[in-house]
Amino acid sequence: EIRRLHERVVRAGGVEARRLAFPTLHRDVCKQAVWLFNVRKERPLGHAMFQFLLAEAQAAGDAEAVALQRKNVACGA
Repeated sequence: EIRRLHERVVRAGGVEARRLAFPTLHRDVCKQAVWLFNVRKERPLGHAMFQFLLAEAQAAGDAEAVALQRKNVACGA
């Protein structure tokens, strides 16, 4: 559901909306993905979430988040 809502925001508001929405999306989804990956051992799901966050970080132009998500994606590879 979060991904679908995020896509609606991006379609409606374009690149600027993506940049504005990304920090909140990143914070919340990353915390959930880390919990799934490390605590629940749901690594495929956590990894998929990290991949999504990496793509969104790149699209939003957030270099710090790109670096973090590259590390997270590499952990699940």
